[in-house]
Amino acid sequence: MTRPQDEARARIRSIFEEAMAQGLKRDSVKGASDEEIGRFAAEQGVSHVPAAIQEVLRLIGTRPGLWFDGTDFGVRSGIDSAVKNHVATSALRGVDHGIRDTAGMLVLSARQGYVYQVIDAADLASDDPAVWEIVEGTSARKWPSTSAWFSDMEPLVESLRRDLERYKRNGWDLPHWSGNILPRTEKSPPSQHPRVRVRDIVERVFAAGLRRDSVVGASENEIDRFVVGQGVESVPPAVREILQLIGSEPGFWLYPMRFGVHGVDAELKSNLVSALREIPHDMRDPEGVLLLAAYPGNTYYAIDGTDLLQDDPPVWEVGVAGKTRRVRKAWGSTTGWLDAMAPNIPRARRTLARTQEQGGQIPAWAEYLEPQSNS
Repeated sequence: MTRPQDEARARIRSIFEEAMAQGLKRDSVKGASDEEIGRFAAEQGVSHVPAAIQEVLRLIGTRPGLWFDGTDFGVRSGIDSAVKNHVATSALRGVDHGIRDTAGMLVLSARQGYVYQVIDAADLASDDPAVWEIVEGTSARKWPSTSAWFSDMEPLVESLRRDLERYKRNGWDLPHWSGNILPRTEKSPPSQHPRVRVRDIVERVFAAGLRRDSVVGASENEIDRFVVGQGVESVPPAVREILQLIGSEPGFWLYPMRFGVHGVDAELKSNLVSALREIPHDMRDPEGVLLLAAYPGNTYYAIDGTDLLQDDPPVWEVGVAGKTRRVRKAWGSTTGWLDAMAPNIPRARRTLARTQEQGGQIPAWAEYLEPQSNS
């Protein structure tokens, strides 16, 4: 296996793990064997499957679950030479497109008999080839790579979880996919070693490509002033470790929220406490909360005052504006919250690459990323 193949596979696995980290159940998807993948391609007259596509199929090719809900996808989709011929001869008729070799293309998915996603045969030798989407007789669009396509196909787990919570609140029948998503707090239980877990999470983000000099940790004195400023007597070990590592200048962490010893102050906490007096909730000590981060006037992340003696306490999400006006225990632990808030460097790189390709304005957060090697 070549280095470009390894890198293509790694990009796909990274995207897959993002969905798992958000709470998509691993047993809701099932991968295909290399033999099944070979048969799937052979049924379309294709002899070579690019590394990125092969990795996608190895991960979700037998049962894609929410990844392609309502879409025929994978080795058991029924996509064969007949479907491929239909796309080449009928679906593309009258469509302005840039596919160079339709006769030898690989069809990846079919939705409702009129939307198809394919790989141009001229790109099949690439490790991470472009993917085309064809709306029959209407239009065609292209993703620059399989990894960009797979990222866009990723289930929006948090959005689906919110929908599921709304179903439950209203007493509606649950959707068919409800069993595919972990409950909010179940996906983030407390760590037995929270300080170690915090360091592991922060180190993982550095290893992914965040510049180490883009963050500065807070001193013990700064953390103590931060605690006193909020009128609380103690700070959980998990929170202290977070602040020691990224609490003074957090850079891309929790960007663009207010966070850390210089971002969160007594006034911001007072705003949260005032909001909690107006919104129904199950917190036991709202006056004594420890505020971690906030989009002021919109969303706040805090620890219930009664939980501050725990090493790795739950984190609450408090929405104070419009449809987000609610209070819920969103993470079962502070380390789980930090993991969910961690900068997604692979996704940020993909976003930056697309922006550059399209000649858009480079986002301010780009300075926090290590330069990417072209080797």
